[in-house]
Amino acid sequence: MSRRDLTLLVVIAAIFGASFLFIRIAAPVTGPLPVSAGRVALGALVPLAVLAWGRRLGDLFDGGPAKARDMLVVGVLLAALPFTLFAVAELRVTASLASVLNAAVPLWSVLVAALWLGQPITARRLGGALIGVVGVGLAVGLGPLPRDPVTLAGAGACLVAALSYAIGSVWTTRRLPGVPPPALAAGQQLTAAAVLAVPAVLFSAALSPGEGSAAGSMTGAVAAIGALGVICTGLAVTLWFRLLRRVGPVAAVTVTLLAPVFGVAWGAIFLGEPVTLGLFVGTGAVLLGVGLITGTGSSVRQSQRVRERQLAT
Repeated sequence: MSRRDLTLLVVIAAIFGASFLFIRIAAPVTGPLPVSAGRVALGALVPLAVLAWGRRLGDLFDGGPAKARDMLVVGVLLAALPFTLFAVAELRVTASLASVLNAAVPLWSVLVAALWLGQPITARRLGGALIGVVGVGLAVGLGPLPRDPVTLAGAGACLVAALSYAIGSVWTTRRLPGVPPPALAAGQQLTAAAVLAVPAVLFSAALSPGEGSAAGSMTGAVAAIGALGVICTGLAVTLWFRLLRRVGPVAAVTVTLLAPVFGVAWGAIFLGEPVTLGLFVGTGAVLLGVGLITGTGSSVRQSQRVRERQLAT
């Protein structure tokens, strides 16, 4: 991974790091479906603005029905399904635990890329993913997982969401390799918004936590959804699709290892939360894991050439 790509990875992780906090603020107030629906609707604004500024709105409609079907799959796998699962899960699990479970994405991606793209499961990549997940746990100070069924179900929803991210990343690389990142981001959010619109209206009351259980005010929840949509989704996803196109799915999803570390750091900076020894040790382990997965130099260039040949067939 080049220095430019690594810088982009860190910037995206810094933005993604705040998303679990915003979900935790908003979901108990509005219910999970309005959070995910509002997130994708607002998330479409940034890439649409980029396309409009460059007079490239037509990129959304190039490719015909086949591209539209692939874009719908991407919208479900990378937005509608995982966003909703995390919003539901965070009614019971903490933002820190959700971010740790989301860090399973690189592990899933190694497996999915091996099955679909034929990329070998090397000891380097698998070890890097495992070290990264352990590092995330140390950084956020994760304690023992509560064993009540509802919390375990929430944890399971986070792991399914992580798998969805992994499959969606490989699907995008395989089926939509030539689509510009802003068009990918806009298409993803718009199709996800279309998928979530009716469920958000019909079932939001059924999934709502109810009066008296909200952790904050409606004003704070709306502000959190706004930040979650425009910054943590619209801006970050547009940048992430650019990174995905440059480095491939396995390296790109290492952003999920760095994001929780930034989440803890933002808590320390803006909320005065304590900075522990585990944060420093865990951050070091995360950086080591990211380095092992992404690689450097000729090995990365060789893997990229192999991936390009696979996509061309």
